[in-house]
Amino acid sequence: MKLEEFEIGVRPVQCGCCDYFSLAERGRCLVCPVCFWEDDYDCVSNERICVETRSDINRDLTLREARENFKVFGAWHSEFSEVVISKKERDTLRYEPRYI
Repeated sequence: MKLEEFEIGVRPVQCGCCDYFSLAERGRCLVCPVCFWEDDYDCVSNERICVETRSDINRDLTLREARENFKVFGAWHSEFSEVVISKKERDTLRYEPRYI
């Protein structure tokens, strides 16, 4: 897929999974173009709790599991590694690692 196919807005916010600033806003169940994680609205208020909570909309993976998958597959699940945006497009986005 191409970055232009996703809604990231003028001032993107950070994805809870891959740490790229790739979402138009948090809490609207938007899909991240970098890792394909669907932003779970339940995690916006307290991400520390959600790191270990199973996400209904992301096949019951925890955010911690999805983050580990992103490091291995380049997507929150191996199935999506072929549909995320290219590394070249990803490199145009701001990235700030978090250690939650």
